[in-house]
Amino acid sequence: MLDIRAEPRDPGMKGDMLATAGSHGDPQVRIGPEVIEEWKRSPMCPAHGEVTFVGDYEEGVQVLRSRAFRTNRFTAEGTNPVWVVVGEDRSVRFAATDGRGDPTEPAVDWATVLAGADTLSSLQGEEHKRRRRALSPIFGRGSHRWYHDTAIGPTIGRSLQGALDSADEDGVVHVDLVPFTHRLFVQLTAGLVGLDGVEDDERADALADLFERMHEAAPMTVPADALTEAAMTDALAARDEFKQRFVDPSQAAREELVARSRRGEIGEEELPRDYLTLVAKGADTFDSAETVLNQAFPLFSGSTGTSTLVVLHMLQDLFAWHEEHPEIGAIPTDPDFLEHALAETIRLQNPGLPFITRFAVEDSDLAGGRHVDAGEVVNLYLPAVNEDPAAFGEDAHRFDPTRETPAGIPAYGLGFGGGVHMCPATPLVLGEGGISGTIVPTVAALLRAGAEPDPDRPPVRRPEIEKLDPTIESFPVLLHRR
Repeated sequence: MLDIRAEPRDPGMKGDMLATAGSHGDPQVRIGPEVIEEWKRSPMCPAHGEVTFVGDYEEGVQVLRSRAFRTNRFTAEGTNPVWVVVGEDRSVRFAATDGRGDPTEPAVDWATVLAGADTLSSLQGEEHKRRRRALSPIFGRGSHRWYHDTAIGPTIGRSLQGALDSADEDGVVHVDLVPFTHRLFVQLTAGLVGLDGVEDDERADALADLFERMHEAAPMTVPADALTEAAMTDALAARDEFKQRFVDPSQAAREELVARSRRGEIGEEELPRDYLTLVAKGADTFDSAETVLNQAFPLFSGSTGTSTLVVLHMLQDLFAWHEEHPEIGAIPTDPDFLEHALAETIRLQNPGLPFITRFAVEDSDLAGGRHVDAGEVVNLYLPAVNEDPAAFGEDAHRFDPTRETPAGIPAYGLGFGGGVHMCPATPLVLGEGGISGTIVPTVAALLRAGAEPDPDRPPVRRPEIEKLDPTIESFPVLLHRR
């Protein structure tokens, strides 16, 4: 069993990693102190107190399922809000604070300004249950079929054909999969949220640009000491434009559709099955326009950047695996094989942040015997948890699309989290009930178009810490028009 734990160095430090396991290909790679130092700068890091790092799969499941650990940083003791003042002109400045970091003037936490404190990931208890129940129809099998037929298939086909139409005389297309796949998932996610007109590439790029500006000051990804007043002001302007340009007109259109349905002018089956239609029909917990916008933000951001990374990592994994197994001929494109490959990629690559952070609200004992006090932070380090040989075998660090996992252990490990805060969109990503999700059809279409690494231009990853930031900046491939 893996043993990753914190060792406090002084009251102001949050602990250091003593041991790790696994790093996708090398089970001996150690997490350097720079990774922990980077995490300490993140908004999820507490201002004081102890941190326990978990790298054991059994303990990871325990933490995610136990009510003794919460996800909501807004109610956790010891976290430092970034206090700001929003002017009448929507400019943002840091609030004046005292020596303890408390505001000395009327102020709000920047996290609540940009992202709200009333989203599915931040709500707790009964409020969380109500919101998850309210959103469940867009992730159910009926909506999944509608989404597959009206958005996934047509969008992938249109995007790929547009690329193939630019082939040279030899039928070869040079494509950087980073912008190609990101635009594709912007358009796919717009269908899930219910944003109109995003099938137009220019409009899709404009939408992507707004989210990029918001992410430049996103409180869950940008360290507090890296935030600037200019970036926050621009992020808030982008959020306002997202609402006015995309959300408001699309919501008005759906309210009219729902009204027509209630008047009997169109059938219920003719209504879209997206998020904004759900809201227009009177879904529980969406009592204000601000709440509607707050929930749209994580729905969109979580389904674009993360899905893009999953596709890129999955193709990179498959290309490397194929080099080791040339005897199979072409990489299989059947759904069963690709679904297994997808699970392996999610388990190993952790395309989101590698830590899942929880706050202990009561004293607990972990499965391995360690004690966690109330108020302590527990960090699940996914590259270790998902490579635990006790759960996934002695070669758990290797990509193997033919891997079989023991009963009760999902092939993707804890890549989607777990417990009541497990990602609700998991069925849309993985597929369910014989209906493919968003990733497998995308990868299959690219492989059928002859996708292969560009021999002259290797992928480029950010030069920083790959395990903390898995972003791929460029992924050139060749496609072949047949």
